[in-house]
Amino acid sequence: MSKYDLVVIGGGPGGYVAAVRGAQLGLKVALVEKNQVGGTCLNRGCIPTKAILESAKLFQKIKGADKFGITIGEPKLDYAQVIKRKNQTVTKLVKGVEYLLKKNKIDLIRGEAKIIDRGEIEITANEKTSTLTAHNIILATGSEPAQIKNFNIDERDILTSTAFLNLETLPIYIIIIGGGVMGVEFASILSAFGVKVTIIEALERILPTEDIEISQALEQSLKKAGVEIACGIPIKEIKKEGSQVVALLEDGSSFKADKALVTIGRHLNLEGLEAVGVKVVDGKVEVNEKMETNIPGIFAIGDITGKQLLAHVASAQGKVAANVAAGKDTQMKYDAVPWCIFSIPEIARVGITELEAKRLGHKVKTSKFPYRALGRAKTMGSEDGFIKVVIDEEKDQLLGVHIIGAEASELIAGMGMALNSSLSPEDIASTIFAHPTLSEGLGEAFESLFGQAIHV
Repeated sequence: MSKYDLVVIGGGPGGYVAAVRGAQLGLKVALVEKNQVGGTCLNRGCIPTKAILESAKLFQKIKGADKFGITIGEPKLDYAQVIKRKNQTVTKLVKGVEYLLKKNKIDLIRGEAKIIDRGEIEITANEKTSTLTAHNIILATGSEPAQIKNFNIDERDILTSTAFLNLETLPIYIIIIGGGVMGVEFASILSAFGVKVTIIEALERILPTEDIEISQALEQSLKKAGVEIACGIPIKEIKKEGSQVVALLEDGSSFKADKALVTIGRHLNLEGLEAVGVKVVDGKVEVNEKMETNIPGIFAIGDITGKQLLAHVASAQGKVAANVAAGKDTQMKYDAVPWCIFSIPEIARVGITELEAKRLGHKVKTSKFPYRALGRAKTMGSEDGFIKVVIDEEKDQLLGVHIIGAEASELIAGMGMALNSSLSPEDIASTIFAHPTLSEGLGEAFESLFGQAIHV
């Protein structure tokens, strides 16, 4: 029976980061993973979609090369090669994670883990079982696409993102069920490749958790790209009719396409946890700010905590859990978590929306600065978008920053630091931003709060 200071169950972006941090702090660590390390994010989510996205953006830019003074023939898409490149990227990164585990002397154990007693774990692999003991256990079992009733998901014509990412031939027309983050990302990618796309969203707008102005701006951009959007009517059923897929809505209307992609709902991998006494509330593992469950020595991180289903949140939680397991007093904070949506154009935010701020009773003041007023945006040919700042005017407090436009996902990091450091709006407005850059728009957005922006 192997003995460890820390056993991490699940090798996703929360699990492997927790394992590495534990090893850095001098713990003897094992990581148990039944599939590839990297989890959903690396193998079936964040990284694969971004690899495909870069091909889509390049394809789109090449088609507009004449605007930059470059004349070329009509580009041709080899989607099988796009998928091959995606797979190569994923493979390299998986090997990179495996190297990190080896470098930090972490035992990578392939198999399925089951907690059979406090501090005791049974591993099943190739029909054989073995047992580990651990002073501390971190649960990082993640989530999978939900199998939704009446959606008849067969992973051939009615697909989840997992199956869709391995298609080597694009459909001519696709229905995307769900206008959330994943839905709009896939819509952007597919429309850039020339696929006819319809998004069906049950709520009144796409990206319902984002700032209303941001949501509206993306809807306009997607429609301009040829994407059809149907909001406000719940879907009743998806089914096959001959060679087509049919989506039936509650109001009696319907849409037909070659394939349907379901991008709503995640199933949290909680199997067996309640049997050993881990407290699950409303379908999520209950944890405190130290990522501890109700059972001493057992921590939970990532999607199964239901906090924020983001890879970087899982990683941050993993570091907290490993620190606490090693005897350090560390707590998780969620006030300055950046959110990025890799649509075309990108969206990013940190903090709360204008509507949330008003609901919380803040004396809200906002400002906006358009990308079209930035010299760098014009040189890039990326003039669509804006930066929106939300503050409490009375308290002189930054509440949120929302960006839609080129490189939004990179720009938001500085605003996360500002929010985390409690910088005032004046502090940011007085910061010197390099010229010519997109980041100048951040400075001008904050200057706009005081009527001092130069370029609008």
